[in-house]
Amino acid sequence: LDFYENTDLGKNYYDLANDILGEDIKDISFNGPDEKLKITKFTQPAIFIVSTIISHLLLKKGHNPDGVAGHSLGASSAIWFIGGFNTVSSEGTSIRSSTYGHLRYNKSISKRATLNTYFQFQSNNVLDLQARYLIGANATLDAKDTKDFLSIGIFYEREEFTIDPSTTIFRGNVMGSLQLVDRQLKSALVLYYQPSLQSMSDFRVLANLNSKVPVSDRMSLGLDIATRFDNLPNTDLKSFDLNTLFTLSYKIK
Repeated sequence: LDFYENTDLGKNYYDLANDILGEDIKDISFNGPDEKLKITKFTQPAIFIVSTIISHLLLKKGHNPDGVAGHSLGASSAIWFIGGFNTVSSEGTSIRSSTYGHLRYNKSISKRATLNTYFQFQSNNVLDLQARYLIGANATLDAKDTKDFLSIGIFYEREEFTIDPSTTIFRGNVMGSLQLVDRQLKSALVLYYQPSLQSMSDFRVLANLNSKVPVSDRMSLGLDIATRFDNLPNTDLKSFDLNTLFTLSYKIK
């Protein structure tokens, strides 16, 4: 409430949030009731607004960080703080919470070949999906004169759901990267093909595109696009998902 009453920045952010959300998030944040504020679609915007106001007030007072970081929802505040914006969609389904961890060990076999082993945990709480575990290994071959690569491997996947029994499956993992670099544009496209080893009709295709364009010697604009297609999704998850991330980067030194 102090941010709204005592700073123009706080008032502007809350008023803008009300317009964007189509809800009086200011009134819900200040007056509740608690039961409504605890609903995730109100809790997360309320936390994001306060985090963003605090970060920009610190910036106005001369506190210029060398870097920013955030966990889960905090990552969105950090991205907004440095000039980026993140949107996530899943056919009208919003992610209610997210935790992600990835451990990887790489062992060089030769100058161009690498063995990659990894363990990954992801908690999304999207519809019926509660958690996903991956453990696997890939052999990666780098291109001779570029940063392109081809990687082939296998992983074990476990998905846990709220209403259905957990599912376990072995999937193949074919991954390739194609990069384009010139004076004005840097782009990288990474493609994944992940078929089930039990049935080749069950597969996933993922594509990640990262592009960056310089605006000046110190500033650049970036665009990340990640798509995922699962032709046989479990329960009520949608087949197609799209994530976009816009960034504005500035080199301090």
